Amino acid sequence: MGTNYYATPAPFCPTCGCSDPAIHIGKSSAGWAFLFHGYEDEKLTLTTAKEWFEHLQGREIKGEYGCIVSIDDFKTMVARKKHDRIAWSDRKQLDPEGHPVAFYEFS
Repeated sequence: MGTNYYATPAPFCPTCGCSDPAIHIGKSSAGWAFLFHGYEDEKLTLTTAKEWFEHLQGREIKGEYGCIVSIDDFKTMVARKKHDRIAWSDRKQLDPEGHPVAFYEFS
């Protein structure tokens, strides 16, 4: 069993507070390294854990089951799982710090 995590974007509408939909950060599964969801397009470029951590500053991090996680707790979880197993495919890579990043939709 695993948990997907999402970043809630900052509101962009000053009147109603509307914002873009939540962005999938990645998945934590028992016994596996945290798998980051990589983005590389015209709207968003997040290809490393470091870029993700910077992007998450000031945003709400929410697990798929409703739990809200602080940025510090999230970083601790990722660091704790860094040396766990990594499932490989031709569409995953390791960032410079050794965190797996997948550039496709997954859940």
